[in-house]
Amino acid sequence: MSCLQNCNKKEHYFVYCNYDYNGYTYTPRTDNTCQRDNIESYFPENCDICKEVVDCCADDRTGCCQRSNTALPTTYPTSQPTTLCGNEPVHYLQESEMCNFLETRNKDITKLFDNSMMCCSSKRIDCCHIKTTEIWIGFASFITFVLFVVYIHLRQSSRVEPESEYQTTKKERNIKILPV
Repeated sequence: MSCLQNCNKKEHYFVYCNYDYNGYTYTPRTDNTCQRDNIESYFPENCDICKEVVDCCADDRTGCCQRSNTALPTTYPTSQPTTLCGNEPVHYLQESEMCNFLETRNKDITKLFDNSMMCCSSKRIDCCHIKTTEIWIGFASFITFVLFVVYIHLRQSSRVEPESEYQTTKKERNIKILPV
């Protein structure tokens, strides 16, 4: 049975709010959430994370959780600039915007989280540098491989094939011997 009482909005059950997203930590709101007394009867005993779910009274599930603070530990309050960026604004990149396979993270101005990355620049190219050395090595290796295959192919096609045994015997049959 839900712990919600007099809910005039939509009721949401078993909402999990203790997570990190986009560089921020989220927790359950205190004004519209409650935890059931008999939560152990719904989940197995070894599921500790399941015991943190709450019931919520909100328009949608996002109204059940509130952003509490940044995941980056700082000595400043969360509204103040971080020690990493100084006075520059902080930009959070989603998982799809993070550095790709051929890029490396600029560790001087970025901080990596589980599903996001914090960067002190609004330009993504400043946060993720292209791995030019690896690209050139890969390109040179590919060209070397292609040249090697062409060389082997030309070498095999330019060989002179020795006469076969059949051709030699055929010539010997056509020789005429004249008596002297």
